[in-house]
Amino acid sequence: MYIKYWPLPTHTTLLSALLTMQPSNPLLPPLLLCLLVTLRHATAADGCLAAEREALLGFKAGFNLAGDGGGSNPMSLWQGQDCCGWPGVACRNATGRVVALDLHGWELQATGRRTISSSLLALTQLRRLDLAGNDFSSSRFPELSFRKLRYLDLSFTAFSGGRLDPLANLSSLHYVDLTEALSPGSYRIDHLRWLSGLPDLTHLDLSGLDLANVSDWFSPVISLNRLEALYLEECNLSTIPISSATVNLSSLVVLDLYNNSIATVLPDWLWNLTSLVHLNLFQSGFAGPVSEAIGDLTSLESLDLRYNSLNGSIPSSISKLTGMVEMFLHANDFGGVVSEAHFSNLTNLEYLWLSWNDRLSVSLRRNWEPPFQLTEVGLGGVLVGPQFPAWLKSQTGIRRLDLWGSGIEGALPEWLWHNVSSAVNISVDLSGNRITGKLPPSLEFTKLTELTLGSNLLEGPLPTELPASLGSLSLDNNSFSGHLPPWPYLNALSLENNKLEGSISSLCQSTSLQLLVLSNNKFTGEIPHCLGESSRGLQSLNLGNNGFSGTIPSSIRFLTGLTDLELSNNGVSGEPLLLLENCTMLSYVDLAENRFTGIIPHWIGDNLPALIYLRLRSNMFSGQIPTELAKLQSLQILDLASNNLSGAIPATIGNISAMASSQATIFLLHPIDLHVYSKGQDMYYRQSPDLVNSLDLSSNSLVGDIPEGIGDLASLGSLNLSRNRLTGKIPQSIGGLALIESLDLSMNLLSGNIPESLSSLTFLSYLNLSYNNLSGEIPSGHQLQTLEDPSIYMNNPYLCGPPVSKSCSSNVTVTETESSEKEYGKNNSDLVWQCISTILGFVMGFWIFCGVIFFKDRWRHAYFSGMDKLFDGIFRQ
Repeated sequence: MYIKYWPLPTHTTLLSALLTMQPSNPLLPPLLLCLLVTLRHATAADGCLAAEREALLGFKAGFNLAGDGGGSNPMSLWQGQDCCGWPGVACRNATGRVVALDLHGWELQATGRRTISSSLLALTQLRRLDLAGNDFSSSRFPELSFRKLRYLDLSFTAFSGGRLDPLANLSSLHYVDLTEALSPGSYRIDHLRWLSGLPDLTHLDLSGLDLANVSDWFSPVISLNRLEALYLEECNLSTIPISSATVNLSSLVVLDLYNNSIATVLPDWLWNLTSLVHLNLFQSGFAGPVSEAIGDLTSLESLDLRYNSLNGSIPSSISKLTGMVEMFLHANDFGGVVSEAHFSNLTNLEYLWLSWNDRLSVSLRRNWEPPFQLTEVGLGGVLVGPQFPAWLKSQTGIRRLDLWGSGIEGALPEWLWHNVSSAVNISVDLSGNRITGKLPPSLEFTKLTELTLGSNLLEGPLPTELPASLGSLSLDNNSFSGHLPPWPYLNALSLENNKLEGSISSLCQSTSLQLLVLSNNKFTGEIPHCLGESSRGLQSLNLGNNGFSGTIPSSIRFLTGLTDLELSNNGVSGEPLLLLENCTMLSYVDLAENRFTGIIPHWIGDNLPALIYLRLRSNMFSGQIPTELAKLQSLQILDLASNNLSGAIPATIGNISAMASSQATIFLLHPIDLHVYSKGQDMYYRQSPDLVNSLDLSSNSLVGDIPEGIGDLASLGSLNLSRNRLTGKIPQSIGGLALIESLDLSMNLLSGNIPESLSSLTFLSYLNLSYNNLSGEIPSGHQLQTLEDPSIYMNNPYLCGPPVSKSCSSNVTVTETESSEKEYGKNNSDLVWQCISTILGFVMGFWIFCGVIFFKDRWRHAYFSGMDKLFDGIFRQ
């Protein structure tokens, strides 16, 4: 490469030496030549041209070195006269001219808009310029004019604007890397014609640049007939030519179109790129079959076609790719059978991935001996069983083995445990099969780093010993029984849906846990206090659906990195919410169906800003719903049902932006069952990006009106305010719930008309307004026409019209006033009849009594005799 320039003697020193020499001195000619060279560079000072040194210092002045850590940045060492000795600067030894500037990854922060153009153009002999990984977001893309520049790397610099056209002036360029060199939206790239000015280009990387508006991006590229490497990752490409007639990229060694949206069949000209070593079409939108002509790419070592929609059979001609090391074909729609013919000549294969092709099967003889030694095997979701593949016995160097959902049945072979003991750092995933039997009593002898055996038919006790290398263990959805052993080294443990019992105090020996899932077992006793002390790095804690009792440990306040907390359906008591004040990372909290008490604290809106899911139903929480809940802008599911909450629904409820926007999605560290009470029943969702938002405040003692702001929750899928004491009218704004599927306002004291806006809710499939004081004609039209069950409106005696049997007497809607007048008239009428009945009863009783006294002598004498005795007694007193 380039060598630092060593300074020549000064011209005055040489001249003095020459004047003392005789003409016949043999040193005279070379000293004269040296003098001429020295005079030629008399403008240089201490090994560096003054103009170029000043240019570099001017370039340095354009950066905020104080903000970059001051003296810790290599550019702070740009001092002194010899710029050729500065870090990142290289000069040609014969001339002392700066030929290379390499500041890769210095994390410099530019402050001016034209930092490069105004400062570096004096470096006219520059051959190499590498400014990758610095911050030029305040600067425009430079108008470079380095005629001799061969290497340009501006990747991850994020200029704030400018045009790429001046690059056409850099006609000597061989290498260009502009990966994410423009800030998103800073400049609309509408052509790549400047590439035609770079005939010697061999390496081109435009990854991360938005080329969606470049109608013909391919023509300038194929004009580069010396091109060896082409990287166009994540460029929003949507087109590519299919025909091979106009394509000449015979020198291409690397083609990378990772993550685009091309959405077409694989081009014919691909199979003519016989020099190709690396082909990466990962998630580029390609569909259709793969041609047998792929076998002509005999130089290919790495093939990545994963995450497209490719179908048909995997060509058997891949067996011709004898140099193949990496083959990634997973996450497509391949079908048919893969046999020994596909692999017979692949002696160099190390990475084989066919997972997520659920119509594909692998058929290999049990005594087949592979010609390769694999490092990674991915056959998850591909039919491999029912027997465990015997050919894997010879693969002793595997570091990752994925056979999940592969139709394997029966017990695991003994040799498997021997293989994982001889391998180095192996990860094994055999989940989703029908594997039976028990695990070895101890796995301490293995070199496992991850072991996933979930969703099988395994039973018996858990292994008592695990290797120190094992970081993740997942045995969920089996039939393991017994107690939980002490496993001190794990950082992730999932044992949900088994038959485990007893206490979990053995976890006190685990100090590295980040994920702990023990839900749906038979664990009992108290949640150990040590969980918040020994495992302070815990991020996900799921103890739901067990038999835990006692109070929630106060040590939970130390889990400041906790993202999801699931304790539902136990018998735990205490005031848990007051312990979560420091758990500011929480996004998922489910404390439902316990014996928890206390209030919902006001600080919840400020301290838990990431909260997405909050479920507190079926406890004994009391007090009012704090208005600060509206600050939880990411909240998608709020369930406070079946508690002792009182007061009004906060008027700010409509400010929860995630319930008003359909863009928010739930993301959790570990998949969890999300419980949503909707459409009159409990619904369970596995973590899902399209989960409907839900608000459930039912079965409390809430009073007052339904806030008008409720209608702002446009993406709400389920709203349940039933079994409260809400009064007033149903707000007209209810029509703003554009995505609502389930609406329950039953068993309240709501009155007035049902708003017409209700009929505009086109997704509504469940409605319950029963047991209120609603009146008037039931709205019709649109989605309401499909809700024909009269029980939706039962016990609202003043509602009329379909689907209830009571017809409206006229086309005029019965108003609240008319209803009140009818009720008043009815009450008055009842009072009159009560008075008349009382008077008639008195008169008839009186005359019956008198008639009896008149016609019966014995009764008459007895009556008056008794009266005389009564009065005599009174007067004696």
